[in-house]
Amino acid sequence: CIYPVNIAAKDSRYRVRSVQYFIKCIDLAAEFGAKTLLVTTGRGYYTEDKAEPWKRAVESIRAIAEIAKKYDIIVAIETMTRYATNIANNIIDLSQLIKEIGMPNVKPMLDTVPMYMAGETVEQYITTYGKELAHIHFLDGDGVSGAHLALGDGIYPIMDYIESLKNYHGYLTPEICIAKYYLAPEKALKQCIDKLKEGI
Repeated sequence: CIYPVNIAAKDSRYRVRSVQYFIKCIDLAAEFGAKTLLVTTGRGYYTEDKAEPWKRAVESIRAIAEIAKKYDIIVAIETMTRYATNIANNIIDLSQLIKEIGMPNVKPMLDTVPMYMAGETVEQYITTYGKELAHIHFLDGDGVSGAHLALGDGIYPIMDYIESLKNYHGYLTPEICIAKYYLAPEKALKQCIDKLKEGI
């Protein structure tokens, strides 16, 4: 999350403020009729035991999900690269995190960048989660960083990914959020759409 938000922060004031941010997002989602809200796991200090920020993330997501449940809103959780978090970096972490949260409205989602960085595939996510997969951030990447690139601008096997989506019936979004696209986002979005059409 690019905002000063971290639901797994060690500082309790920071953590509570971050949870309140997502609760405000639930109000907005309900107002607009949105049925899914992405909540990022946050991160702990990289010098502390992973179990500590993990526990804080579980507690925070559970609190957010309790509010979201009142509005029939799904809380979608994605993995992130090791550059962004030390909590959920792969599909095993994600599955365990959701299990520990134990809320029926907390669902997994896929982001192809951390997926690739973890050595995983779209097919793994589809097979593991099936209809439980709440959403997909469908992107290209450079293979060495967390850069979220427009389809065709990176090295990912995008056509293979598209083929793996044949049993997925939810939404995809191109989360292109790096500076190179800021001045011409429409061009990058059109490139993504054209690439998807090419593979369908």
